[in-house]
Amino acid sequence: MLSRPTTAAAILALASAALAQGNSAPCFETSLGVNLNAGDETVAPNNALGFSFPCPGGTQVTAIDISSNGFVWLGSNADPRCCDGSGFQFTADPPSIAAMWENLDPSATTTGGVFFNTFPATGGAPARAVITWSAVPESGGPTITVQMQLLDSGEITIAHDPGNTVASHQMLMGVTQGNGATANPVAFSAISSLVNTGANPTAYQEFTNGTYDIAARSYDFVPNGLGGYLIFERLSCRAGMFTKYGTGCPALVPVSFYEEFPGGTFDLNGTRIVGVPNGNNGYVLAASASTMFQALTTNLNLTDDSISGPITLPFTFVHPAGQTNVICVSSNGFIWFQSGGSDRAFSDHTILLQDPPSLAALWMDLNPDPPINGGVFADPDPNGQVFYVTWSGVPEYNHPASANTFQIALFANGNFELRYPSAGTVAHTALVGYSTGNGAPDPGPIDWSAALPFNTGTGGAPLELDAAPGSRPRIGTTFTLQTARIPAGTPLGFMLLGFNRTATDLTPLGMAGCTGFVGLQASSHTALAFATPATVVPFPINVPNNNALVGVTVFAQSATLSTGFTPLGVIASNGGQLDLGR
Repeated sequence: MLSRPTTAAAILALASAALAQGNSAPCFETSLGVNLNAGDETVAPNNALGFSFPCPGGTQVTAIDISSNGFVWLGSNADPRCCDGSGFQFTADPPSIAAMWENLDPSATTTGGVFFNTFPATGGAPARAVITWSAVPESGGPTITVQMQLLDSGEITIAHDPGNTVASHQMLMGVTQGNGATANPVAFSAISSLVNTGANPTAYQEFTNGTYDIAARSYDFVPNGLGGYLIFERLSCRAGMFTKYGTGCPALVPVSFYEEFPGGTFDLNGTRIVGVPNGNNGYVLAASASTMFQALTTNLNLTDDSISGPITLPFTFVHPAGQTNVICVSSNGFIWFQSGGSDRAFSDHTILLQDPPSLAALWMDLNPDPPINGGVFADPDPNGQVFYVTWSGVPEYNHPASANTFQIALFANGNFELRYPSAGTVAHTALVGYSTGNGAPDPGPIDWSAALPFNTGTGGAPLELDAAPGSRPRIGTTFTLQTARIPAGTPLGFMLLGFNRTATDLTPLGMAGCTGFVGLQASSHTALAFATPATVVPFPINVPNNNALVGVTVFAQSATLSTGFTPLGVIASNGGQLDLGR
């Protein structure tokens, strides 16, 4: 007679029993219980379980200490363990269970927190303790929700919310008896049936930056009778999730534009240049009489060939190369759309195109060193919808009698203005313009004064497939995909759905630069047409209320009949992965 499961058959029998018992614990307990009012780097001590919990390593505890950083101590310990989950520290420390050990900060949320609840045994259901980190921000990053359930049998369940992401910290999930335990890394997302840890109750995974891949998944750790655990994913608990992958076509080709002025030839003085997004990743530029924001209060105290520290805008500014809420200002007449950069004393369009994104109002060798009656200023408009950078009375280098006053205005709606009430050049070459940088193609110079108003043209924007806001592919619901950036004049679109993911170059089909992300095997895909009356079009999918569909993966890609972008007259979106769930 077997007293413990030492054969494969016995282990499978135990796994089947564990699955049945695990099903008595909900996939996610919605009754979260008491808010522990955890602060940053805190431990809530002595939380009574209401039962004796069999710990890894064979001891028993009746109370746990709960860290704000996504784990519990199996016993008494006041260390919150900041800030990155480490397998080395995990196994060296006393016994603990980590649901999502990283640098979490419950003090940074008013809607979430760390919660604790207990449930006595009822009928065939075991007693449980439930610990939930609900909408707790990663320090400086997005919020996460993760839940741990401890059952009186020694079973542990850990569920990760489908909206979880890890921004900048190393995260660890797992269980250990600690005190110098033998390391046992496990790849949780790769578990196809179950993992048996044998006599070692330690099992964990470190997720370094960009490798977190268990959002929407739930795992069981079930004592295996050998001193370790059987670990398996609770497929019936997998949450529905949509993930984008790949890039659509046409290729994103942002627009750069500039004019270079040799010394003494600047001809935009007295004008205001207004740049308005043209809807095609470029701008429409027009000229009008110059005006100025006059309430200059924040002098950046820039000196010759200097650059400011990061300046936070009161809004996110969207431009063809991306978006930012931080800029840096150069004394030499331009701004960086990022934190950091150089002063770039001498203007050159090749540098403009190679460097990171920037906007130049009058980029040349300027010198705001005292004594001058002015300087370089950075001020928000009182309404919070405009931000102004002003060079006031700044001389050209080595020409102290010159005094240039000009201004860049950035608007919350994506517009910008270049204002020149009193500006010119004496001996240095100057440049006015914008570039997405990072090796942007050279469009050639344009004579602004002769061309205004002008459209910088279409940069092209790839077709984009995404889930509609708030929509997830859950059984028994209607999941809505949406296709965006549909070009005007497009008469029809198609949604491809299939069970095979590919990455096929579509150039031979007349779709240069496009990739097929859904396999077109005859028996495993379908193509459905949809009307395209707008630039963003929803595509609803009714997901049957069938438990057998939980865990099924479907791949999607949209395409539209849009002429002028490829020889075939068809463009395609990125791919999308639908993991069907609850």
